[in-house]
Amino acid sequence: MCRSILSNLVPAANEVGKIYSLTTSLESISPLGSAPLYSYVYSNTLGTFPGAFNVISAGLYSINCILLIIVYIFLRRYPPVDYETVD
Repeated sequence: MCRSILSNLVPAANEVGKIYSLTTSLESISPLGSAPLYSYVYSNTLGTFPGAFNVISAGLYSINCILLIIVYIFLRRYPPVDYETVD
């Protein structure tokens, strides 16, 4: 869904591939960083607050929601242009 929204926001057609490659690379890198982060947080907070990794997850989901709201605002502010068909 994010890729389709981003493709509508990019004015140049040749830039869509660059955005797709960037989002795909970020999606593939994020599990490599998140697993050690969660393990580190859980092992260091096991005695005091073992649910701290859930706070990290909630924070990441909150950031995603904020970014989606920003995209929604941009889509409302700059609606897509309707083109007439050529017969």
